[in-house]
Amino acid sequence: MLGEYIIAYDFGTTAVKAVLVDVEGQALCSYTRDYPLIQLHAGWAEQEPEVLWKAVCTSTKGVMERSGISANSIKGIVFAAPWKNIIPIDKNGNILRNSIIWMDGRANEQASRLNDKAGFFVGTGQEYWPRLMWVKENEPEIWAEAEVIMGINTFLKWKATGEISTDPSDDFFHAFNPRIQEYFDKVITAAGLDEDRRKFPKTKLSTEKVGETTKKAADELGLRPGIPVFGGFGDLSAITVGTGCCRTGDVHIYFGTSSWLISLIPERVSDFAPLYSIFDPDHDCAIFALQTGCFAFDWALSQFYHAERDILQGDIYEFVGKQINSIEAGSMNMIATHWMNGELPPLAAKN
Repeated sequence: MLGEYIIAYDFGTTAVKAVLVDVEGQALCSYTRDYPLIQLHAGWAEQEPEVLWKAVCTSTKGVMERSGISANSIKGIVFAAPWKNIIPIDKNGNILRNSIIWMDGRANEQASRLNDKAGFFVGTGQEYWPRLMWVKENEPEIWAEAEVIMGINTFLKWKATGEISTDPSDDFFHAFNPRIQEYFDKVITAAGLDEDRRKFPKTKLSTEKVGETTKKAADELGLRPGIPVFGGFGDLSAITVGTGCCRTGDVHIYFGTSSWLISLIPERVSDFAPLYSIFDPDHDCAIFALQTGCFAFDWALSQFYHAERDILQGDIYEFVGKQINSIEAGSMNMIATHWMNGELPPLAAKN
């Protein structure tokens, strides 16, 4: 198969899909690799970063073998991955602990103190800054040794290129908009993280080249050295682009492990949305999210369709879908409170 291609990685909470895309944007084939979620205590959620990287390598080799193309045809690499993960790396490049991922809710005490200190509601124990506070307070040796704190996108780019930079949607220390930077500064100060700013990498735009694949990474990926790796996206921004909702006022709904409605706005509005993320220098995403969307659906399947799923395997979704279609709108007044890993206001109290 002749031509020029890009490998794009769709990183989810429990699996990564490597997708081979031609330069016209047409997806040719894909390969998916699962990885586990580690929950040592109720409300905790972690993953092993090297396992994530091995999943990238396996999915890369899988999609290359499936496509039959030469590694010389790959002209670029881009990662899309969940936001707000915490991966501390020391000055020698050692990973100091498992990644504390976006759905981890261990930092309720820290969140309460942060909200009080800031004088406004920053977030629950699942918010990014309280979880940073948790690591600093409960694992001081790890915090002291950490030269840089990475998210998943940053970690994967670093593994591929040796270069360190985050993407705009996963940067909570630097902002294009002075008003957002002012907000970040207030939260960082209230969280007691002023002296730690150097640990958090600067942003490169999603379209900017970060570096090129090293020989070591190329060998592990089954590719070639020197392939450009670009800034990439957090999953929220990637899906926003993928839906085509990239203009002011555009709205989309997404269903995955978590689920959300996102409205693209030029400026954040106080008390409008529970969450925001930076989309580009001129726009932010106003996010109305459920922490456990299809994750809760999978739980329901395991509880109520265990035998059917064993028999039907992947066809279970069509089977359940037909049953759902037979139910009138309104679900006979049933309300699902699928808050399996904590929720965000207004579905959770702010205090």
